[in-house]
Amino acid sequence: LVKEEPAYHIEYAWAIYNNPKNKKDNLNRALDHLELATTFEGDEEKINYYYGSIYKAEKKFEIALEYFQKILNNNERHIDALREVRYLKMQLPKDTSKDKKKEEKGKRGSFFSRRK
Repeated sequence: LVKEEPAYHIEYAWAIYNNPKNKKDNLNRALDHLELATTFEGDEEKINYYYGSIYKAEKKFEIALEYFQKILNNNERHIDALREVRYLKMQLPKDTSKDKKKEEKGKRGSFFSRRK
């Protein structure tokens, strides 16, 4: 790998992030290297995948989901991104709008509701 290629910075970022020493400092350094990788052309899919993986590991699921969705916008058959999106959607809080509608109807439910 050569420092002038995005693959170098992508793989180096992942190696830094997975180093167990100085975890907080490693996160910032890894994100810096991924940012550097974006200045080169190509490998956007891989860069987004590693961004998503890091944010997922940090339990920042909304941000991770955005990066995996970027991959799927360009390649809807990316199996790893599809798997991650499914997993992250299960981890995110569910939309409670259905529950609010049930509360508005009252305790009777829709079976006993009056017709207009």
